[in-house]
Amino acid sequence: MPQPVWSRFSFPAALIAASLFAAGVLLACVQVPEYRLMQHPLALLGTLPGWQGGVFRWLLFVLPGLLMGISALCLPPALLATRPGRISQHLLVIAALGFMLMGMLPIAPHGPLETAMRAQATAWLLWLAAVVAALVMQAMALLQAGRQRWAVAALGSALLLLVLSLLPLPWLPGPVAQLLAWAGWMVCAAVLAQVGARGRPVVTSDPD
Repeated sequence: MPQPVWSRFSFPAALIAASLFAAGVLLACVQVPEYRLMQHPLALLGTLPGWQGGVFRWLLFVLPGLLMGISALCLPPALLATRPGRISQHLLVIAALGFMLMGMLPIAPHGPLETAMRAQATAWLLWLAAVVAALVMQAMALLQAGRQRWAVAALGSALLLLVLSLLPLPWLPGPVAQLLAWAGWMVCAAVLAQVGARGRPVVTSDPD
């Protein structure tokens, strides 16, 4: 059975999101002398004066988040045939929204810094909780579809994102670990889209 036309956009959207994110990181390393990838979180780039702060907010967070939301909404039907799969899709959209908010709520260099940091932390926590829960639910859906290896991979990805985002690693600076977590999320979305495109919908009696 041919895939719906809209499902073809899931993989390209995730791929473009990852490319924009990587381009933003590279641009920051090249064009912002005071920025140190090993020391400074990416959100600090949004505090740059003038148009630079806006460019980095859109390039690193807003546009990739929007594209990741599109990728989630266009997931192939094979991944949405069960209730866990459909819940996973909703959670992925929420994760994309949280990521976009990190660009819309930058850490302000002036004014109530504590309030700005609290807003950033809330958006980050929304992203993390949603994406980890989405991967767990997708693992359940893949297990129901008899795709055990991909289910294990989804669970492993969720665990890796948690480790990179929450646990201090002595050999990996915190800003780099978080960057890898965000990039890993985008790669997971691209791989998930490909897995769904090559799979067949599961016959299910779950109510809509």
